[in-house]
Amino acid sequence: MELRKRATGDLVDLDWQSLWDMLEKLDPKDGVWYIITINKGQPNEYRTKFLTYQEAKDLIGFALEKKRLRVPMTL
Repeated sequence: MELRKRATGDLVDLDWQSLWDMLEKLDPKDGVWYIITINKGQPNEYRTKFLTYQEAKDLIGFALEKKRLRVPMTL
């Protein structure tokens, strides 16, 4: 079994706004689980655990807040 390294670099610099926009188009009640993959196919690839819609939205919202971008929060 090979352990993968965590993604290197500043994760805040990723394009979190595009992920936010994609998530906004989806139905929060569909029951689907999400995985966010960073550096896909590269030796330093990193994947999050399985996330619910709300967990994914919270994670992406947190990253956007760290970039000091305004995030419209909806419930």
